[in-house]
Amino acid sequence: MSDVSMGMAGWLVGLVAVAIWLAFCWWVISRLMSMDVALVSKVIWAVVILTFPVVGLLAFVLLGDRTPQLERELGIRRY
Repeated sequence: MSDVSMGMAGWLVGLVAVAIWLAFCWWVISRLMSMDVALVSKVIWAVVILTFPVVGLLAFVLLGDRTPQLERELGIRRY
């Protein structure tokens, strides 16, 4: 392959990766907003996801379902 076609292939792979990442972010944010948890928990998750994009999203996927249980254990009230 020529250098031009390799550059185009790399560009296309990058574009697909960004599209997948944005779709994943959209899914996580919509899931976060629909959770029945306290506002403070939603804000904490949003800050973690925005501050540490990769680790934050992975942590949310792995631990997000436990948020109501953690709120009860920590005594966080919903307002």
